[in-house]
Amino acid sequence: MNELKLLMTIRFVLRHVEKDMKDEYLTIPVDTQEIFGYSFNVNVMKDSIKQLCLMEELALSVILSYMICLYESDPSILEEYAFMNPGQISKGLGTDENRARHLCNRLVSIKNKLLICPFNCGGLRMFYAETNTRAQPLTWVSVKCAQQPGSTECRYYVMKFMQDVVRQKSITITDVLTRQAPYTQSELDMVRVEYCDFLGRYI
Repeated sequence: MNELKLLMTIRFVLRHVEKDMKDEYLTIPVDTQEIFGYSFNVNVMKDSIKQLCLMEELALSVILSYMICLYESDPSILEEYAFMNPGQISKGLGTDENRARHLCNRLVSIKNKLLICPFNCGGLRMFYAETNTRAQPLTWVSVKCAQQPGSTECRYYVMKFMQDVVRQKSITITDVLTRQAPYTQSELDMVRVEYCDFLGRYI
């Protein structure tokens, strides 16, 4: 990636947030139910945008709005993928039953698409079906992925994972996420610039 383009794009957004942005958040409307299954606005806080520009730990709203960014860059991804608002199943938001119901409803509504929903797996409990049912047991697959070197990169890696999955247009996750070496800073910066360009439409 051109280092000058990186610096210009990120500096532009950072300067706007620090000097010109009057509101405490930037509203990103989701105009179609196709993306998440319902319409709502995503509010990205001013501090969250600054954190992205400074490569600091990210807020969930950045991840959520990056899903919109991926959709807007290529609406055809919805032919094979569907997105879910991870806030609907995040630990601490509602009861276990409500979170399970949100996930179940979304899975039913997307038919045979692959669901993209980044979340902390500690946020959902496993519910076991009664014995003597005809449902096939789930087969869990261990997925290899790039190993992050520290703790602040976590959500940048999530953004890069999502980008890799939808851009490679594979419905088999194990075909896409085979890399174990950490992403380079340049690879993460490309995601940051793409997101900053996306934010520029709403600034």
